[in-house]
Amino acid sequence: VFMIGLGLALLGFATHVVWASLVLAFIGLGGGLANIIILSWMQSSAEPRVLSRVLGLMMFGVSVLEPLSFWIAGVVADINLLWVFMGGGAIVLVTTLLSLAGTSLRTAD
Repeated sequence: VFMIGLGLALLGFATHVVWASLVLAFIGLGGGLANIIILSWMQSSAEPRVLSRVLGLMMFGVSVLEPLSFWIAGVVADINLLWVFMGGGAIVLVTTLLSLAGTSLRTAD
């Protein structure tokens, strides 16, 4: 996930379509792998009796936060497009570092 944030931040500096395509392919591959790993980890770590609630809460969060983030990105893109990529990358990088600071994710099986 750290590399996705780094790629997102670098995407703002891509001046050629070829470089932007390579960065986007990298982000897409990393995002797909991260989604599989995170969903598998959540399903294996949640107790079976609350698994549907955990996954439902996660999907609700995605459903609410995704349109909100699109709106914020649109407003920021009207001001400066580079800020969208740098800000998005920074948010992903900071979130990754904060999640690695805790011991539960680092010691997960």
